[in-house]
Amino acid sequence: MYLTFPVLGFKGCFIAWRIIEPHREQANINHGQTLERLAQRGGLSPDELVAVLEDRKWHKMKLVDAQNTLNEIVKNS
Repeated sequence: MYLTFPVLGFKGCFIAWRIIEPHREQANINHGQTLERLAQRGGLSPDELVAVLEDRKWHKMKLVDAQNTLNEIVKNS
């Protein structure tokens, strides 16, 4: 079992697995892979993570907006 999920493009940056686990189905819809496989491949970028955590289809976000939203989601989880 994993304890953390990596944020792609930010070496050493992770979110708690318990935050992404409930969104397993959306990750599979958006990326066609399990959370475990995505983690093995380096994780998801901030905007991809936000889409999964908001249970919606991915759309490009400015990096700063994605980071701020991701920070809020993690802080409130």
